[in-house]
Amino acid sequence: MKKRLLSLMLVVLSSMAAWGEYGDTFTANTVEGVNVTYTVLSESPKTCQVGYIYVKSLGVRTAIDQSTSGAVTIPAVVNGYTVKDVADYSFSGCKKVTSIIIPDGVTYLGKSAFNSCEKAETIELPNSISGDSFVD
Repeated sequence: MKKRLLSLMLVVLSSMAAWGEYGDTFTANTVEGVNVTYTVLSESPKTCQVGYIYVKSLGVRTAIDQSTSGAVTIPAVVNGYTVKDVADYSFSGCKKVTSIIIPDGVTYLGKSAFNSCEKAETIELPNSISGDSFVD
């Protein structure tokens, strides 16, 4: 009986470790192999954003390494989370990125998300981005 209870507790605790909370970050690779940082927005429904929640005291933190080159395709769902936002400064200063594709379903685009993406010939944005969002 004690073994059964211990086993049940381990299963519950290990599944809780897989749950994220608002503000938790994780990384995942795009189809191109680019390592992208995401931030959990909600567990119910499971949503996330590309990049970090901007905190002035921490300064600008991009979602990808600024030396990344080539194409970046953000998936609609990553690690079970639906991508809803692109955070402020997510691709800022990524001077070697040639194209960025943001998936359908993203509703918010943060300020300066693509600032200084000098070689980006294509940035594909979905129609789902609200009118309150902006690109500079």
